[in-house]
Amino acid sequence: MLDGRVRVVQEDDPDGELWVIAVHGPGRFVGDLSMLTGQAVYVTAVAQTDVEVLEVPYDRLKEAVTQDPALGDPILRALILRRNIHADLGTGLRIIGSRYPPDTRLLRDFEP
Repeated sequence: MLDGRVRVVQEDDPDGELWVIAVHGPGRFVGDLSMLTGQAVYVTAVAQTDVEVLEVPYDRLKEAVTQDPALGDPILRALILRRNIHADLGTGLRIIGSRYPPDTRLLRDFEP
């Protein structure tokens, strides 16, 4: 982020209420580990003000992370920390329904 403020949100309930997870401003970057892993993203960035950003294409980000430890290590640490925070907050895929049917149990107990 070069200028402005962005809040990271997740839809919290079926009514569409947004749950604010973080707010980022100048000098910060927006994103999580899914930027490098290709996994689904469960949060959304919403501009709170006019923003100016520097967009880094996937290939350039991957190159920077793998070829420059001084730049890549802090980025990876931040992405992993954000993923852990999201998991602790319960952000992500939710299974809705009774926990008793066998098919639901299979989904709940699934570990990739």
